[in-house]
Amino acid sequence: MAAAFVGVSINTFEREVSEGGWPAGIPRGERGGKLTWDRRAIEMVADADLGIVSEGVDHYELARAKAAARRAQNVKR
Repeated sequence: MAAAFVGVSINTFEREVSEGGWPAGIPRGERGGKLTWDRRAIEMVADADLGIVSEGVDHYELARAKAAARRAQNVKR
């Protein structure tokens, strides 16, 4: 659903996540095998990439979210 939310195919979304373009998925389920995404985090990244500054956006937290997404790509699941 995250891919559809941003308007791209699943393959494109997975590639963009692996490249650090979108936040990493959140492991869910008993073994963490199902990934879900925080819609608000995706919206914040999209807004920042478009130069849209929303009221109440904490740019420090946005930078932390992007860095965490990049680090998560280096963790083997």
